[in-house]
Amino acid sequence: MKIYLQVQELWSIIREDKTAPKRPAALDDAAKDEQKAIYNTDMAEYKAKHKTWTLKNEKAHSTILLYLSATIQAMQKAITARNLWSELDKEFNQPHNMTIFSDFKYYLNYCLSGHSDPIPDILKIEDCFNYLANQQCSISEFIKGMILLNTLLRKWHSIAEIYLQENGEVDDIRFSTVKCAITN
Repeated sequence: MKIYLQVQELWSIIREDKTAPKRPAALDDAAKDEQKAIYNTDMAEYKAKHKTWTLKNEKAHSTILLYLSATIQAMQKAITARNLWSELDKEFNQPHNMTIFSDFKYYLNYCLSGHSDPIPDILKIEDCFNYLANQQCSISEFIKGMILLNTLLRKWHSIAEIYLQENGEVDDIRFSTVKCAITN
C-alpha cells in the first residue's frame, strides 16, 4: 500500500512532515492597505495550498479505504489519511509468529562481535525478548541470561565462567546482570 501511495504521489500526506497548510493570521480593522494587500495574497496562496492538500488527503484516505475489507473500514474513524495510516499501522504492523521464530532462532545461534561494541547487539536481543513479552510469551530471566551468555565468543568464555561462579543460584542469573558483566 505504501508503494502504491508513493507512486500516486500521495505518501507525502501520510508522512509526518506534510500537514495541512496554516491559515494566515487575521488582520484587525485598522490594518493599512499595504498590509491588506499582503494578507490577501497570503490568503489566496493559503486557499490554493489548502485545496491541493485537501484533495490529496481525501484521495489518499479514500485509496486506503478502498483496499480495506468492509469489516476493517467500519473500525476506522480517522478523518485524515495520516491518522488512518497510523491506526492501521498500530493494528496490523506486528510481526507474525514466523518472524518472531526466525528472530528467536537467529539470536539462539548468534555470536557477539569481538571487534566492536557489544551493546547494539545486546539491545537487539533484548528487543526480541521484550517483543515476546509484549505478546504474552514469557521467557524466564534465567533462560534469557543463558542465551545471552551463549552469544559470547570463545575468547570471552572466561566472562561466562566468572559470572556463573559469582552467581551460583539460578535466581541470580538474569539478562540484566549478564548484560552488565559483558559490558563491564
